This record gives sequence, C-alpha cells and structure tokens, in this order.
Amino acid sequence: MPNQKQLDHEKFTAQKIVSLFGEAAQFDRWGDPNQREPDVIFSAKDILGIEVTLASYQGDQDDPDFYVREQWKFVKEPTFDEQGIHRTIDPKTGRSKGGDRMIERLQVRCQKAIDQKCSKTYQGIDRLWLGIYVWAPPTEPHEHDLVAQNLVVPNLNPFGRLFLLHRIVTGYRALQIFPVITSYIS
Repeated sequence: MPNQKQLDHEKFTAQKIVSLFGEAAQFDRWGDPNQREPDVIFSAKDILGIEVTLASYQGDQDDPDFYVREQWKFVKEPTFDEQGIHRTIDPKTGRSKGGDRMIERLQVRCQKAIDQKCSKTYQGIDRLWLGIYVWAPPTEPHEHDLVAQNLVVPNLNPFGRLFLLHRIVTGYRALQIFPVITSYIS
C-alpha cells in the first residue's frame, strides 16, 4: 500500500495534467490496485483514470535505480551539505555523483516507465491516461522535447494519452507524447 506522500504525489501529478490539458474532470478517488484500476480516478461525463509514475535519470548499469532511490530518500528525509545543497552521494566512492549523459539516462528511464505501464491491464474506467512525472531539475524544456521524440510507445497499449509532466521556470509543462506530441504550459 502506498504511503500518503506517494498518494499525494500521484494526485498532484494527475490533477496538474488534467488542469493543463483543460479537461473538465474532478478528482473522485484513488484507484484500487486490487481491482486493476489506475492510480487516480476522475469523474466528468465519464470516468477518467490516470496511471502515474515517476521518471528520473537512469542509474549506472550495476545500479539502475540509483537516482530514483536517492530522490525518494530525499523526499522522505531531505539532507543538505554545509553549503545548503543536496548532493547525491555514490555509496561506492563516498563522493558526489555527477550527471553525465543526463538526457540519455532520462530517456532510458522514461522508456522503461512506458514499457512497464503499457504492459499492464486496467479496468473500471472509460478513458485511461498515463502521466509520467519527470524529476530532472537540470534538464531544460527543449531537452525534454528531445527525450519525447525518441520514446517509443507500443502500438498496442491501453492509454488514450501519455504525458511527461515536468517543472519549468513559470510552473509546469505537460508534454503529451501520445497520440501526438503537444505541449501544455501553465
């Protein structure tokens, strides 16, 4: 069972996408995974379900979940160094782990999220969207466009729309990557 922070994050992500897209739907409830429902359920003229996941930079080959694991640690218990900066520390070297090949790492993680979610089946809704919250602060909006252009959405998938949600200077941007690439900005 997800903790409250995860539920709040899923609801925030789904509501932000609905708002940016201009969908006239209201939060109804969290989905029931035991009933194969998506994470967040909205009511409108029909039932809209949004499955939410997180993507960040793919870690090293020997530790692919490094960045995501470190981010969840930070969300649960923020830590800062003497300069007031949060640094991701490599457990093997004890040194700050820098960001080489960031766009490539981000694309790999987003593709894994798409592949994983597209392989699932969902029920109890009329329409289904996928929202991927992309936590990649150093990545510029035009770099998200590059990631989106290189993602492959399976021909057979349960989603009517797929979005990458990420922060921009003025707020948030929902970058629809399926069925066509379109940008919605707050």
